[in-house]
Amino acid sequence: MAIVQEPWVVKGRVKGFEGNGLIVHQPTCDRPRTCIVATDNVPTQLVEEVTCMDVTCVRVQYRLGGMPKNILVTSVYLPLTRGELPPSEGLTAVVGYGKRMGVPNLIGCDSNSHYFLWGSRNDNRRGVA
Repeated sequence: MAIVQEPWVVKGRVKGFEGNGLIVHQPTCDRPRTCIVATDNVPTQLVEEVTCMDVTCVRVQYRLGGMPKNILVTSVYLPLTRGELPPSEGLTAVVGYGKRMGVPNLIGCDSNSHYFLWGSRNDNRRGVA
């Protein structure tokens, strides 16, 4: 499984992962900034309530000790140029959804490390030191 931010998109389709399984992202978005790639043997279901251009969230089913379990796997893009301070509305929605449903959440995100909120003194928009 791959948690991807800023995927290569051509004519509304995520490229570069063909033949590697299921590519999941917001289905009505022509330019998704996140996606999740899962092999065919990993049962995934898109969580539409919290998925948008900057967030892709899937519910993954697995077994632990013979018991069925669920985990949310989420890809988040944090666009710091919009003026919205982290956490974004999308990230907040995903965390809230997981808490309401009682399902743990594995989150991968693109967050510019050179940003004052993370304690950087070398603030820039591209993450270049």
